[in-house]
Order: sequence, then structure tokens, then C-alpha cells
Amino acid sequence: MSGGPIRLLIVGSQHIVTAGIVSMLAPFGDRIEVLTPHDGLATFHRQVDVVVYDVLGMVDRDSEELTRLVELGKGVIALGRDLRPDLAARAVQLGAVTTVPMGTDAARLVAAIEAVYAGETADLVPAEEWLAQAEGLSEREAEVLGLITQGLSNPEIAERLYLSINSVKTYIRSAYRKIGATRRSQAVGWAMDHGFTTDKT
Repeated sequence: MSGGPIRLLIVGSQHIVTAGIVSMLAPFGDRIEVLTPHDGLATFHRQVDVVVYDVLGMVDRDSEELTRLVELGKGVIALGRDLRPDLAARAVQLGAVTTVPMGTDAARLVAAIEAVYAGETADLVPAEEWLAQAEGLSEREAEVLGLITQGLSNPEIAERLYLSINSVKTYIRSAYRKIGATRRSQAVGWAMDHGFTTDKT
């Protein structure tokens, strides 16, 4: 990689998690230089390229820490916790570029770090998946809601997802019920407020 390795800051509330990520990324030292807050957080303002942030930190600390981290580099990757999807959803709302689950393997984590560094986030796990989990939406309901937010009609959604129109309508009704929407405009407003993208892909 030209210009040297990506400078990655890992911020976690549990040492065992931080140490585990450091160890997992050790074989990729030629591509990623790992930093931790123990290296002196105050010196990182101009040095950090990407941040991996354990969302569990928002339980013990307020969201100001994450807000500061978002401003440090090219993007924050939120390390999600399966039992607390609401925290990952909150991290996205505060500016995290994407989320990765705690069980992510080294290759996928490295790919996410390099994608965020390069500004190429199209192939990353959609933040909507965590946002959807936090609201009790199924994966398919979240997909349909995301496409509604992007302005697609029911027939276009059916074509995109290889579903029948009736199936699309069923998913829409179910999603609306869970988020408390009765009209398409309300659903779009809710989705935008909760971090769903409006960009067509």
C-alpha cells in the first residue's frame, strides 16, 4: 500500500476485546498499523486513519467519546454486539460509517478497514441491519424499508428482490406495524431519522 500502512485506532471498554483485535491483525502489519488509547490518545488527532470502536463503550461512557472519534480520521467502524443491536444503531446515528459483528474474522475486518480508508463503503455490511435488529425488524423487512427509503415503488422492489407484489406488501405492512408507521411518507421519515441511506445502489 502506497504511503505506508493504515493507522488504525482501536477503542474498547474491555481489554480482552482490544487485545484480541490487536492479535488478530498482527499478521497484517504491513497493511495496518494498530494503535490503542494506551499509546496516547491526545496525539492521535492528525495520525489516525480509521477507528474501530467497541459499542459497549457507550454503556459505561456517554456518546461524546464516539463523537470525538468520528472527527479523528476517515471513518469509524462500530464493533457491534449481538445482544445489544441498539448500541450499534446508536453508533451509526452518531456517525459511524459501518458496523461489523463481534464474530468477524480477520480477513473481513481488514477488508472493512481498507474499504473505509479508501472511502469505498458500498460492499460493507449495511448499517441498516443493526438498525433493523434494534427495532425488531427482520432482514427482509429491513431490505424492503431501505428500498422504500431510496424511492423505489412496490413493483421495483419486487423486481429487485425477486418477490411477488403480494409478498412486498406483506413485508411493508409488517415493517410499518413495528415502526409505528401508517403511510409511506412516515416510513421514509422514520428510516431517515434512524440512519437508513437514501442513495440508490
